[in-house]
Amino acid sequence: MGSNTKKPLWKRAVNYSQLRCTYLLPENYSYKNDVGSLRISWKRKGREIEFHSPLILDGAFIPVRLYDPLRELFNLTVKALKNQVLILKKGPHLTAEAMPLTSK
Repeated sequence: MGSNTKKPLWKRAVNYSQLRCTYLLPENYSYKNDVGSLRISWKRKGREIEFHSPLILDGAFIPVRLYDPLRELFNLTVKALKNQVLILKKGPHLTAEAMPLTSK
């Protein structure tokens, strides 16, 4: 698998309207195995929140012997994406800047 073939298979950026105050953003997450990698990141840009989740395969062709790691990567991706929770808190007296960004 050549490193020159590494391109995002799936990448998505979602901007959420900041109608409520952000209380907690999920922690960033990354995973890598023999066939590829997944990276999940959250970022605040002004009054918007960006979510990125690039899934990158290390090659255009995955040999049969690497089916199990490929299946593991895809299954883990689905589970990780389903478990992303953004917590918002209602209240005009709270500003987005006053709220914590992560659980750290």
